[in-house]
Amino acid sequence: MDETTYSDPRIIDMLTSRFIPIRVDTDERPDVNGRYNAGGWPTTAFLTPEGDVIASATYLDPEQMLDATRTVLEGWLVNREGVVQQVEAARAMRAAERAAARAQRG
Repeated sequence: MDETTYSDPRIIDMLTSRFIPIRVDTDERPDVNGRYNAGGWPTTAFLTPEGDVIASATYLDPEQMLDATRTVLEGWLVNREGVVQQVEAARAMRAAERAAARAQRG
């Protein structure tokens, strides 16, 4: 993505003007890999200020990245409460899944 998506001036402008882009070396930070990996690398994850995932994907070409950034930004600006509710519901579902797995292990 370095040679395609992240070098596209439209992506650079969108990410630097509307988001806080962070690049993580997952070899150095396996904890970040474990928390945010969307099934492959590279992973692009859009997070709430609390660090919860709003949306994530693996490889995105420039057009897909523009669509994703616009969709996430619009959702956050227009329907923040709804986005937060979805994030909270997903967090509760993951917690219930972990609890069920612990109960099965006994």
